[in-house]
Amino acid sequence: MANVGLEFNMDIKPNELRSILHEKIYFLILEKFQEYLNLLYVVDIPETAVKKIEADDVVDVSAEVCFLLLKRELQKVWFKDKYGS
Repeated sequence: MANVGLEFNMDIKPNELRSILHEKIYFLILEKFQEYLNLLYVVDIPETAVKKIEADDVVDVSAEVCFLLLKRELQKVWFKDKYGS
């Protein structure tokens, strides 16, 4: 939905997933900033959460955004499981 091409195998390990996402977010920040902003919007990461990131290095910022993305997706799964029909 965010028009960011990325595919995963169903048997991917959590650390591998985090690493791949981190690299992709890092790339988007440096090379395709508009797509990065679109990803944040589609995943529904609050702007306030991104503004609270205190890292100075793009690597650290992308790691924090990766965490926020994974956290938000987990929240969506949890809410769907708890309140879905």
